[in-house]
This record gives sequence, structure tokens and C-alpha cells, in this order.
Amino acid sequence: MGCLPIECYVWHKSIGFLWFGTTLGLLRYDGVQMEVFNKLSLVDNLILTDAIIQVEVDDMGRIIAHNDHGYILIYDYSKSGKNPIEYIEIKDSENKRVNIDLFTVTDSGMLLLIALNGDIYSLNIRTKIYTKILTQHSLFQNPHKGLKIGNIWWIGAENGLFKFYLDLKTLNSEHQTPTQIMMR
Repeated sequence: MGCLPIECYVWHKSIGFLWFGTTLGLLRYDGVQMEVFNKLSLVDNLILTDAIIQVEVDDMGRIIAHNDHGYILIYDYSKSGKNPIEYIEIKDSENKRVNIDLFTVTDSGMLLLIALNGDIYSLNIRTKIYTKILTQHSLFQNPHKGLKIGNIWWIGAENGLFKFYLDLKTLNSEHQTPTQIMMR
């Protein structure tokens, strides 16, 4: 890969590939060769940029990523054809594109998405239907990273650490400011 800047990566033993999110696109590595998925390689090119910010795998082995313009990209092994990646654009009530900042895959085949403005959306991966589930313009200040452990999604933001309890019906949260975390 030379000096290729890697933003994120994922490996899942059932799919047998390493996937890398880079500034040049989504890369799939099988241990011998690399396949690139970017604006130049995809047939129905809808993405505005190749820079992949986050990449995850769901329990069905689908690769889910998002780019720096907030589009969700889904690579589904069960689908064949020239363009294996689907793009999902989340839009608000005024039909404007919502820039996604972070996401996590739940055990129920859903994505939870945090927009740059702090709104939280759920997205059904199978049906591609999304819903705004929480409007929290003041909750997050510049969220940086998210980590899912079990049914808890940890979000690190400028204004603290957020702990979300994930289940099928609710999204409950606890919040600690940087000062509270330092005092422990």
C-alpha cells in the first residue's frame, strides 16, 4: 500500500478480507491483491468524494462505510453485478442532504447515525428506510469517534464522553464532561 493514508479498517473472519477506508476510496485486500472502489472504478458513480471516514461490518457480512460528504456506502456480497456498492443519501425534512459524522451497526440490522448537527437517525439496512429518532443540536459538540461494545455505543466529543444504551426501542444516554472524566 506504500504511503497510502488509511483512515480506518475492518476485518471479519467470515468475509475473509481486510477492508480499508482511505482518502482514495474503499479498498479490499485478500492477502495478495487489492481492489479499489472509488469514483473511477464504480459504474453508477454517485459519490462526491473518495475519502472514507469509517468502515464497519454487520452481522450479515455487509461492509458499511461513510465518506467525508456524509454518504452511506453498503457493499453486499449477496448481490452481483457491475456495481456492488449501494449509496444512501440521508435527507432532512427540507430535502437537504444530511452529513453523517459517525455511525454504528446494531444487532437488529439497523444503523444508528449521528449527523454533524447532532441529530440521530436510524437506518434499516435492508429496506434503506431512515428515520430521525432524536434531535439533539446541543448534545454533541464536534463528535470525534464512536465505539460499540456489546449494546453500548461510546461517543467521544469535544464536550465529553457519551454512553448510549442500545436496544430495539430506545436510545438512552449518559454524559460525562472532560472535567468529570479527569477527576476519576
